[in-house]
Amino acid sequence: MAGKKYTRDPVPARPLEPLRPGADARVAVGVPVRNGAAFLELALESLVRQTHPNLEIVVSDNASTDGTAEICQRFARHDPRIRYFRQRVALPADENFRFVFEQCARNEWFLWASHDDLRDENYVEVLLSGFRAQPDAAMVFSDTRVFSDHHRREIGIGPSWTARSSTGRS
Repeated sequence: MAGKKYTRDPVPARPLEPLRPGADARVAVGVPVRNGAAFLELALESLVRQTHPNLEIVVSDNASTDGTAEICQRFARHDPRIRYFRQRVALPADENFRFVFEQCARNEWFLWASHDDLRDENYVEVLLSGFRAQPDAAMVFSDTRVFSDHHRREIGIGPSWTARSSTGRS
């Protein structure tokens, strides 16, 4: 491609139709993890307890050397919504994230979850309601609370959920 200049975008831009999630919206939760056994069980428990009925949880264990594999396998055996993948060798973090995202592509909606994140049972439903309230929103997020890893005590609180349109208006 050396010396070749594009005078315009190779794919013309066109406006996207707003998505309006219904009660049956297919939502994928991507969980890339490496050596997350200390908190993973609690994080997965908070995901499998979600009240949204159409949920898929995709976990990619990036060649962990702690108890991560055993925890993931146990959850996957007991919950068919969990798809568990174990990488044979450790990938660079961005490749593991990309792997998870590609596995989730068959769903309409996607969110990331960390191996040490906890969520209220209606977390996914609250996020989807944000999209229903603001159909042209590109992203929604919720309140956050920050806890000390070792003492499980709350050390901070984040902003309330909001939705912003692609123009930046809320």
